[in-house]
Amino acid sequence: MKQNNNIKKEERFGLQALRGIGITGIVLYHLFPSEFCGGFLGVPLFFVLSGYLMYTTSHAAWEKGNFHIVCYYKKRLAKLYPPLFALIAVICCYLTLFEHSRLAGRQGEIRSILFGFDNLWQIQQNTSYFSRMANASPFTHLWFLSMELQFYLVWPVLFLLYQKGCQVVNGQKLCFVFLIMALISAGWMRVVYIPGQDPSRVYYGTDTMAFPLLLGIFLGAFRQQYPNFRHTFRKKRNAIVIFGLFVLTTILLFVTIDGQSDLVYQGGMFVVSLGFAFMICLMEDNSEWLSTAKILDLEALLERKPKALSGGQRQRVAMGRAIVRNPKVFLMDEPLSNLDAKLRVQMRTEISKLHQRLGNTIIYVTHDQTEAMTLGTRIVVMKDGVIQQIDTPQNLYNRPDNLFVAGFIGSPQMNFSEAVCEADGKQAVLCVGPYRIRLSEEKSSALLDKGYAGRTVIMGIRPEDLHDAPEMLEKYKDSVVEAKISVYELLGAEVCLYFELEGASMTARVDPGTGARMGDTIRLALNPEKIHVFDKESGLSITN
Repeated sequence: MKQNNNIKKEERFGLQALRGIGITGIVLYHLFPSEFCGGFLGVPLFFVLSGYLMYTTSHAAWEKGNFHIVCYYKKRLAKLYPPLFALIAVICCYLTLFEHSRLAGRQGEIRSILFGFDNLWQIQQNTSYFSRMANASPFTHLWFLSMELQFYLVWPVLFLLYQKGCQVVNGQKLCFVFLIMALISAGWMRVVYIPGQDPSRVYYGTDTMAFPLLLGIFLGAFRQQYPNFRHTFRKKRNAIVIFGLFVLTTILLFVTIDGQSDLVYQGGMFVVSLGFAFMICLMEDNSEWLSTAKILDLEALLERKPKALSGGQRQRVAMGRAIVRNPKVFLMDEPLSNLDAKLRVQMRTEISKLHQRLGNTIIYVTHDQTEAMTLGTRIVVMKDGVIQQIDTPQNLYNRPDNLFVAGFIGSPQMNFSEAVCEADGKQAVLCVGPYRIRLSEEKSSALLDKGYAGRTVIMGIRPEDLHDAPEMLEKYKDSVVEAKISVYELLGAEVCLYFELEGASMTARVDPGTGARMGDTIRLALNPEKIHVFDKESGLSITN
């Protein structure tokens, strides 16, 4: 089954909105430090999001076996550096044209940004992030990109160690290592921070500001290890209200929190980062179920209680609950049995799309051969608990192993009739009453080499391989029978003709332009290339 590693855009829209809020806070703090004194909190929001996406994208690649350190570095650098170069170029052009004096002496700062140690350079210069906003360097707020780049360099190794550790010990417990590391970083911030002094050292420090990134990583690992710990709102408007309250609260923080307050560095920023992580959980959980509800056509039913749902609606809800957990394997046992015909066709299409999008293995149990043929890539046909054949849908249809498979796959089912196999030189002839049907060279060899000359066998042929058109009667003149039509069934795009051949009920699927009608005696040609021959006692195919 094809794996699709692209995360759905609709599921990431909320995260991009949160990222936009964080970047907006940083920009507003740089432009209007007095009015948006708490805009610096956009950095921990940005970091929590970066950590979460770092883990989820890496884990998705790991699940597919596509996680490689070199490829990871290439992708990250290709994603980070082009916009960074463009941003630096724009700022330099602006300063050159309008404020040339502010460009002097910035070479070291620009170099530190490009090589990913700008935050450490700021600490070395003993510069204050909070007291020089009025005349700050236009590059000042790019320090957090340097810290993110540092994490990009360390993360692949850390992630590989985590995955190897999950193979040795309980992965559900191991994910808390990231939380412990975040707590250590937050605790170190409190230790290093000296109340009353400028907090730029702890704000710039990779060691003291690592906890938002680590919280995001922990969040991704926790959600993957504990898929049942999800919170969703029964009403869509509740999710919108909660998101609106989060935006309002964030704006209040941006305009009220003082970046030099002791409370911020004595646990306040850690609490705020936890709030950001919680909001990411809500955004992800609810975006997943809203998208799933849309796929399953449940959007109009989201506010109903279970007792108000029909059997078919409850079945779709059960499918949705499985989908949002994103398991490695789905087990579906007659999932469409309670649906009406129209919805069954629609849901069959949606399950096929879901399979292509998620790429997960689906074990699908059904008695409906149409569902099996349209959804399956490999089909296991069973009878009384015994496997009859395992193959692709096309091979099951064209090359059935036995009578049961041949009769089960296909609608209308394959026609069967007893026939006596005779040898005419090197060619096998099936005698059905007065009719002699000559087989192809390949099928003749299979019958005669296995000693079936003179024995009674079962001949099978599918309805679409019986023809009444004059050109087909001429083409297959060595395999023509006569039949009296007992039932004429017009299906629009085709006509099914029902008749008997030497006591065996048969069906022919012919063109709707046929002149045959009920009660008519017509001639039908069998395509000898499509004839199947089965052993009468064992039911096994002789010619396939």
